[in-house]
Amino acid sequence: MHYIKLLYIISLFFLLPVILTPQVVEICGSAGMDVMDGEYHISNNIWGSGTGVGDQCLEVDENSTYFKVSLSTHNSSEVASYPFIYKGYHFGPGNHTAPEYNPFPIQVNELGSAPFTWVINTEEVEGIWNAAFEAWFSIDGASNPTGGAELMIWLDYVGGAVPAGSVVDNVDIGGINWDVRFAAWDIWNYIAFQATTPVDSVTLDLKDFVLDALDRGYLFTTLYLDNMEAGFEIWRDGQGLTSLYYSADAETGDPLENYPPT
Repeated sequence: MHYIKLLYIISLFFLLPVILTPQVVEICGSAGMDVMDGEYHISNNIWGSGTGVGDQCLEVDENSTYFKVSLSTHNSSEVASYPFIYKGYHFGPGNHTAPEYNPFPIQVNELGSAPFTWVINTEEVEGIWNAAFEAWFSIDGASNPTGGAELMIWLDYVGGAVPAGSVVDNVDIGGINWDVRFAAWDIWNYIAFQATTPVDSVTLDLKDFVLDALDRGYLFTTLYLDNMEAGFEIWRDGQGLTSLYYSADAETGDPLENYPPT
């Protein structure tokens, strides 16, 4: 009987999920680091040291997708930083994630689904900032900033922060109402979906937004989806902004029909 009980206890031990011990560190300046064994990369991402661009530090857990703005002294008339977490490739700070966890690049024509979940905490945070999910599309599958598109999904925002571009429409996607904005710079398109009522927790599929942008002629099936990221654009203050949980993934599917490749 004792032998059977011992086997039962051992089997339960192996069935229980592995709970990783938090490994919280602080990164400042231009630093960034891989988390979750390289599945994601977190970047502090400050722009320069000019007027109004202050110091910034992040509290990061190496074993989760948690990060918090522990110090922010920005006082800028323009966006001064974008601390963020991403999966995939990025032409800016940080390297691509470990290949075994990286489904990108995926050509838009072959995008099957791209679900993401983001839970944030903005309680008692002052200043001017927004919390936005973002995806980059390139012409060559290498997140090349010389051509492609940027798609942002603004979830929460205060202090008069607004996306670039002009409002072109209003749509309902994923149970949330969005103002659609668009701007074009040379060969680079910018598309933003701004929640008309700020939200702090979402589970959405990026493909729904991609299809809407395709319908409008803002994205093209020949472009490549290079990454999925989420972070806080900060103009002023922003200390205390917290990403409690983030997950993102993408997979291929049947080729899209009825969309021109241009």
